[in-house]
Amino acid sequence: RLAVCLGEDMLTGTWREVATPPVPPIYQRFVEAARGDGPSDPDFARGAALQAVLDAAETDGLGGFD
Repeated sequence: RLAVCLGEDMLTGTWREVATPPVPPIYQRFVEAARGDGPSDPDFARGAALQAVLDAAETDGLGGFD
């Protein structure tokens, strides 16, 4: 189940359920990717890029607020 509060509903705080397709669990997707039977995104390059963003955010956070 997925509950969303979008558009005009945000003005009233109305949440609605949205139908979602079934998704295989993360461990199943990992095993399929390791076997070459499924996509392997995100790959190492994507992980490294995200780590660079996290490192920059941490470094910036150490400086405090100006």
